[in-house]
Amino acid sequence: MDMHYYEDFKEMLQCLNEKLVAEDAHIEIKAIGGFAMMCNAMVLNFDSRNASVDIDSYHAYTERVKLLIREVATEFEVNHDWLNTDWRDDYTSKHHSEDGIIIGLSEWKWIPLDDVSLSNITVSYANIQGLFAMKLRAVNDRLVQGEEPRLNDVTDLTAILTFFEVERFENISNPSIKELLKHFANAKKYLADVLGK
Repeated sequence: MDMHYYEDFKEMLQCLNEKLVAEDAHIEIKAIGGFAMMCNAMVLNFDSRNASVDIDSYHAYTERVKLLIREVATEFEVNHDWLNTDWRDDYTSKHHSEDGIIIGLSEWKWIPLDDVSLSNITVSYANIQGLFAMKLRAVNDRLVQGEEPRLNDVTDLTAILTFFEVERFENISNPSIKELLKHFANAKKYLADVLGK
């Protein structure tokens, strides 16, 4: 799959915005995946990924909006799901007992994307604590199912832990990160092994 940089996504969003203006339609994007990781890394100035396959949006869209998203993909010669809601099908098909932990995370905030002007699209992204929670659960889920976690999830979690200056798991000072690791024991052990600590 092709990787896209931040500026690429901005151009695609601007193109989609023009199409939405013509349709007199508005959408909201709440990014939770790699794109959100890129945004956090840029704003907080830490070493992380600088490209992503897509923008994982927390929102579902109408068929008409999905068609406009595919039109943008055709014009830019990228995958049709560059603005992706497919993850929702997998998410809603499983029961996650930890959902309350993540939803109730007091430090989770949606941060507005403020360096691009889009009249018909409101864009925000999950902050670093929210991303850590979702990616931690993604790793934990795969381990529970006997599968290897996705490399990008592990890489993102490692980058976030480095940002929070986690040198040893038993010495974590950030209360949000500490609480999350307590609830996802499989992922915690896996990450400790990966970090060699």
